[in-house]
Amino acid sequence: MAVTSNGEYGVPAGLTFGFPIVADGKGGWKVKEGFEINEFAADKIKVTTDELIGERDEVQALGLI
Repeated sequence: MAVTSNGEYGVPAGLTFGFPIVADGKGGWKVKEGFEINEFAADKIKVTTDELIGERDEVQALGLI
């Protein structure tokens, strides 16, 4: 689920990112932490994070956010 990061899994706080989520069945949820991230996954997270930061920066430069 795409949610605003609080720094989980090394994703910068404030960036909207897809995370594993645990729902409580009552409308509440939280990011599921504790997964071991291997080198392959860490590389993919970094690529995606860098892309999202670039897109955010471009939109900010246009004055849209």
